[in-house]
Amino acid sequence: MRMVGLLAGAALVGGCGAMEARPATIPMEAAPDFDAIAFEVSSWGRPLQSWRVDAGGAAEFRKAETLSHFQHFRVDTQRWTLALEDVMRIASLLAIARRHGETEIACTERVTDQPYGRITWQVAGASHELPFDTGCINASARAPLDAIRAADALIAERAASVPVVASDEIKPAG
Repeated sequence: MRMVGLLAGAALVGGCGAMEARPATIPMEAAPDFDAIAFEVSSWGRPLQSWRVDAGGAAEFRKAETLSHFQHFRVDTQRWTLALEDVMRIASLLAIARRHGETEIACTERVTDQPYGRITWQVAGASHELPFDTGCINASARAPLDAIRAADALIAERAASVPVVASDEIKPAG
């Protein structure tokens, strides 16, 4: 269930709340073609990691860290503004995934019990979701999953130097 170098861990994406100021203007030829992109990944029903980036670069990253056992964890939240180049790189990478699966990434062969998730694009008030399974091993899924991994790695790399703004402990019910 642990994915080294792919997807670390965190909670469901919420609103980005109060974030740093957005860049003043974005040249039209370089403007993202979405309002926001969100990513979330879970394992066995537990949120591991999530992030959300809007077209202006406002970013939120949430990551879960196990405390005493799998269902007892802490979710740390970080917020910052990404550079336009990073926003465009994420959009470009996730466009690869979207081209390979309008409704899902075809998966005929898979390793069981691997993390799974979804990418959500918001454009002009409409949402489009693309579910994925990181255990998918058929050749046709390689390019879209590699693109998803690369976008997630870019966000995680940028988040590494950003302070945590909120930390919530999640305990099992009962």
